[in-house]
Amino acid sequence: EVIDALLVRRRHAYAECDALVETDGRSIDAIAREVVERFLERRDALLVPLGLESYPVILGEGVASRLASELGRLSPPVTRLLVVTDENVSERARSWTEGLTFPVTHVVLSPGESAKTLESVSTIWDAALGAHLDRDACVVAIGGGVVGDLAGFAAATLLRGLRWIQMPTTLLAMVDS
Repeated sequence: EVIDALLVRRRHAYAECDALVETDGRSIDAIAREVVERFLERRDALLVPLGLESYPVILGEGVASRLASELGRLSPPVTRLLVVTDENVSERARSWTEGLTFPVTHVVLSPGESAKTLESVSTIWDAALGAHLDRDACVVAIGGGVVGDLAGFAAATLLRGLRWIQMPTTLLAMVDS
């Protein structure tokens, strides 16, 4: 009962933790090695500490190649992925999602501010519903600011709590993110 009460009282602080390390049936050395490995993996991450709503911001060259491993860190595990991009970066976005072990749906929008319409949002919603996205899914925006704005809005209005990752490909989008 004491441990259950502590878990409840500390859940906001625990929610800010960036990794979960299973300890059952493992040696202290194995646990310590995993903690060190996890720390070294996350040296480029900045945590936005919001209790249960905390999230990391990952910075650095080549972080896109870690998309699969970052998706693997999410809990509950990702079951489906919706990638929103535009014609300028769609080939690169496809290469970053190759080899994922769950269904991936790509939505490719026209580039630029002229694509920032409810019709584009509707295209994202239709693709998400067609792919049977639920709260165990994730939406990834790969592109400039317009792509990020549209994907974020569509995710927020489709399912409350739907996970969303922003992968900006322009300097302005990086600042906006």
